[in-house]
This record gives sequence, structure tokens and C-alpha cells, in this order.
Amino acid sequence: MATTVREVMTGSPVTLPSSASVAEAAALMREHDIGDVLVVDGDAVAGIVTDRDIVVRAVADGGDPREIRLT
Repeated sequence: MATTVREVMTGSPVTLPSSASVAEAAALMREHDIGDVLVVDGDAVAGIVTDRDIVVRAVADGGDPREIRLT
């Protein structure tokens, strides 16, 4: 069993700027076989977008993932 967070956390998280599209986030998730991407605004973490966020909040509402931004 893991005894520290470091043992279970991702060592090199994937990030995108808040101006990136939902489609860009989905492509990175596929490329890296991950389910979330950190959203950054400059040097600060602004949030996180998950594969579920993309499906429930963008695609299911009929939005165009190429036009919807992570902000």
C-alpha cells in the first residue's frame, strides 16, 4: 500500500492554457491515455478539465468542441 501521495500521483501532469479548446484537451487525453488535463493561466493552475466534463458539459449540450474554450 502507498504511504505517500508522491507514490500515487502523476509525476508529469499534462497542462493546457485556459484559451485552449475542449477538442485540444480531448486530443491530449487520448495521446497520453489520461482522463484529465490541468488548465493553466500563465504560471498558475486555474482548474482541471476531465473527460467527463467534456462529455457532459460540452458534447451532450450540442456544443462544438473545437469552439468551446477551457475558460
